Amino acid sequence: MEPKDPKPASDQKGTEKLKKERHRNRRSKRESGTHDKGKIDGKDDNGLVDGNGTVERLFQPGAEGFLSTWREYFSNHKALLLVMDFHTLRITRKHRGSDTLFKCLSCDQTLTSLEEVNAHIQRYRHLCRLRANWLQYTIAKIFPSEPILEKLDEYLEEVIISSALTEDILVSRRAAYDKIRAAITEVWPGATLHLVGSSYHGLGLMDCDLNISLSFEDNDTTPIATSIAKLSVHLESSEEYHCFERHFNEEKKPPFMSFKLNGQLPCNIFILDNHSHRLAKLLKVYGEIDDRCRKLCVLFRKWAFVCAIDGQSEGFWPSHTIYLMVIYFLQQLNEPVLPVLHELIPPTNASSQLYDTPAVAEFLRDNWTTKNTSNVATLWCQMLRFYSQEFDPVNNLVCITQRQPKRRSTAGAAWSGKRIAVMDPYVPDKNVARTVSNSTIYDFMMHCLRTTAAYFSIPQCAEGPIFGYVRPHPRNDTVLNTPGYEEFLDVQLRLSHYIMRLIPHTDSNYNIEDQDEVPTILNKIASMKGLYVNICSFNMKDFDDLKKQSEPEFLHYKDLFLFPEDARYLMDRIKPEKLQYEFRYFCFAAGEEHPRCCIICAKNGHTQVSCPELMLEKLSEMPIIDDELTKLIDKVCYDVYHDSKPSSTDLAKKEDTLNFLQQYVAALFPDATLTLFGSSKNGFGLKNSDMDICLTFLNCPTSAGLPGGALNALFRHMKKCRDLRKLIHIQSAKVPIIKFLHLPSSLEGDISLYNILAQENTKLLGTYAEIDERVKILGYMVKKFAKVCNVGDASKGSLSSYCYILMMIYFLQRCSPPVIPVLQALPVTTEPLPKKFVDGCNTYFYDDISTLSNVWPDYKKNVKSPGQLWIEFLRFYTEEFDSENYVVSIRSPELVLKLEKRWFTKVFAIEDPFDHAHNLGSGLTRKMNLYIIKAFRSARSLFTSKLKANGKQTVVAAYFNEKILAKLEPPNDRGCRICKCIGHRARMCPQRHAPTSQKLKTEIENKNPGKDNTPAKNNQKNPGKEQIAPNERFTEGNQVLFSSHSKPKAANPGTSQATWLTLYANNKPTPSLKGPSQSYHPLPANSLPGERNAPYGIPPNQSARQAQHESYQHVMETLLKSKATQNQKTHK
Repeated sequence: MEPKDPKPASDQKGTEKLKKERHRNRRSKRESGTHDKGKIDGKDDNGLVDGNGTVERLFQPGAEGFLSTWREYFSNHKALLLVMDFHTLRITRKHRGSDTLFKCLSCDQTLTSLEEVNAHIQRYRHLCRLRANWLQYTIAKIFPSEPILEKLDEYLEEVIISSALTEDILVSRRAAYDKIRAAITEVWPGATLHLVGSSYHGLGLMDCDLNISLSFEDNDTTPIATSIAKLSVHLESSEEYHCFERHFNEEKKPPFMSFKLNGQLPCNIFILDNHSHRLAKLLKVYGEIDDRCRKLCVLFRKWAFVCAIDGQSEGFWPSHTIYLMVIYFLQQLNEPVLPVLHELIPPTNASSQLYDTPAVAEFLRDNWTTKNTSNVATLWCQMLRFYSQEFDPVNNLVCITQRQPKRRSTAGAAWSGKRIAVMDPYVPDKNVARTVSNSTIYDFMMHCLRTTAAYFSIPQCAEGPIFGYVRPHPRNDTVLNTPGYEEFLDVQLRLSHYIMRLIPHTDSNYNIEDQDEVPTILNKIASMKGLYVNICSFNMKDFDDLKKQSEPEFLHYKDLFLFPEDARYLMDRIKPEKLQYEFRYFCFAAGEEHPRCCIICAKNGHTQVSCPELMLEKLSEMPIIDDELTKLIDKVCYDVYHDSKPSSTDLAKKEDTLNFLQQYVAALFPDATLTLFGSSKNGFGLKNSDMDICLTFLNCPTSAGLPGGALNALFRHMKKCRDLRKLIHIQSAKVPIIKFLHLPSSLEGDISLYNILAQENTKLLGTYAEIDERVKILGYMVKKFAKVCNVGDASKGSLSSYCYILMMIYFLQRCSPPVIPVLQALPVTTEPLPKKFVDGCNTYFYDDISTLSNVWPDYKKNVKSPGQLWIEFLRFYTEEFDSENYVVSIRSPELVLKLEKRWFTKVFAIEDPFDHAHNLGSGLTRKMNLYIIKAFRSARSLFTSKLKANGKQTVVAAYFNEKILAKLEPPNDRGCRICKCIGHRARMCPQRHAPTSQKLKTEIENKNPGKDNTPAKNNQKNPGKEQIAPNERFTEGNQVLFSSHSKPKAANPGTSQATWLTLYANNKPTPSLKGPSQSYHPLPANSLPGERNAPYGIPPNQSARQAQHESYQHVMETLLKSKATQNQKTHK
């Protein structure tokens, strides 16, 4: 018999591993208390029951059964009690025989051991989420009984009487309004005033302000700013109006003036508010239909005031949002209390939308009667439950104009979100709850709403609530399937029921029905006292004195977690006269601290008034500018000017590209004309800057006569040209464009259709640039500044380079003496100026520069150097210009107020020279505006210091130092977190699915916006090391060759890319790694695109087959070159 082979090493290792695992399991059982030496009768090795016992024998006095082991086990591992406490833990197994896992349903977290469970349930985050779940379940399962609701209704009536506006107060408010209206119409006869707010509809509190809306008639010829300034001066100088203040730049609020009438009544006059009076009249009609609506509005408003969540300026709900929420709830009941006026009486014109006419009131009396007879207390508890649990803010909107729920998906992309959104009944695109923009504030508001709903659902006595929360019934463990576990739960439930039956006998707040049941209950509790595990947060010692029929110590009922039947048992036996409710912050917030959150920076601990991101340091005094510093800054200005302006070759390249595009587009549209505008023609263009091209047609003077789809047809035609790449048709822009890349010249550009107004802007800026060379020099300086600080891209939430040019021109018009005039105001004569309308805008300006000295007396009077003007420019926008009240406008010699333009913002407002209703700075946020101001301040400090060039950097690099000018990255509170651009979110970002090389390039550009990161520059840094830049032509050519829409007709269409390369390499020599020269050569005049060495589409003097063959040949050479490069890198 042959000897057995020894076990292999792998089997020995496996055996040792199993032994260690068994030892580890024994140790964990010993530590957890489930390990016991030997077997006990009725128990297994783990000390668990064998399932042969009965529950009845446990109720015998002094009985000791297998459930005592369960009590000891749960005493050591109380985390498992959460399984039956609130469905908090779920016991799972991946497969049979695997380890047991515990999943916390509140936190959605998987736990692998009891030790982790015990540690997890003690964390603050878990307790907060658990409390929210308890509140939700309590609100869902508990509703006050009829006797409790009657007592609650009496208390709510007292709150309403002490807080609501009385008829006498409304009459006095009306008299105060008449007095103020008489004073205003005396100063401004064309003004129209309306009494709005709670003083008109009567749904608010008695201490509310007196709100008045002020508008004006369209035929009023007096400037708005002049009338408002005259009115404010009159009110401020009057002795009747105390504490007068102007608020013309409040966030998300119309401009208003505030004062106290006779030093007592707070009043607010909202200027240019043509909408609030319609909403006030609608709210008044709803309040008059049913008086319960008025009472609920007063209660909800009082609740918001007590919780301090009614301050719109602090990021909470405005008052009219609360009223609209009440009306919406009363409309959505099964038996509605209020009708939907927009459906009952559809508005046919503007006057019927007010719904306050006598005809509407008569129609409602004859055609509407509610069947709902619930009292105010019932509706109050139902409304709290509705908004804390039943209403779905993720999918629905609060909209009072229709009976069916308004879905977010049908309202548009602007309504996406998860918070409660309230639609304005007269402006459907406006969310009146948009002021809540901070998640901490919204969570606190919903916490107060849930806590208030639970507070009024649970009866309240003088000692507090009669119980804390309601929990569901325990459930059996279907995974572990442990014997005896179900019996143990049954014992705990019976014990809990017995304890709850004793509470009415020990508390005078309850009615007692049966006095003889106490001894029986006490005996049963005494028999099960040793098995109790305190699953109800109730101490058994509280009932030690019950055997002597004495009153126990005070019971903390707020810590009781009852089952629904136990809670209903106590609620049915409570004495209504013992109930006591309070409108206090502690009752509605449950001890939660009121948040102090900033709506600007979204950080906690401060409000927007004291936001550190909006605070600017005190500006230091500017030092004396001597001649040495002036010459140094002059040198920097001239160096930037010569380094940035395009050369004659660059200009010829753009003209050559424009001629090619003109001839290529003429093949599709013979009467088409392409015109260059923008920075390429206005005198402020950079080297290789983008080309802005306007497409027009000779037979159509305007775009009105064009057939639809002209730009789409052009886009399809341009896709056929192999020299045009990266074609993108942006149709959602204000002016639809086609973006492209011209390969031979490496120029990018965009083509727009009938952008005539932009051509007039180009002519205006070009005229300003021709007046004085210093205009161009400073224009290049400010564009260099914007590029280094990364604040010159409007697509990323900042200002465009065009805006900075307008800011520079605005300064040069107002320096002393001015460098350039206001061309749109010349010549200064008594006769009216000529007018030239383009797209509805007056585009006239004085363009005869040769005679400028005759019409402008300050011609050539300013002899300051560019360096001096640059320093004054920085000082102007950091010290003098008031960006909160004035507009940057180059079309008028007078100052233009934001109030006159109705641009109520605290950021830079830049007016378009011709389209006066267009604010070029409308995309700025407060944080980005502050970042730009800080960049101006840093530049002011830097350019007033004497810096020198060193061996590593030039003087220009020293002054345009990114680390000093832009110490931090620009804010990105509106843009995508991937590409930093606005207009889309991260999940829809084009860079998310872009190639890796493109993502890397975008990341480098975002980190170093002021540096040149092109491969050519990188190769110059390391000339000794051969670096081959990625070939863009390979990528584009590969797409053309192998894409589905442009695949060539070959003998074998299924041939792979590698086979194509192999077949082509057998007939053609492998090209050099350096490749042919790609240098640019200007196109001679009067030449056709087919006469160039570089291919331009399909030349007209060659056949299509020959042109296609040359295109394939070029693509294949490029592919071979890329493959050879990859092989060389792999070999290295």
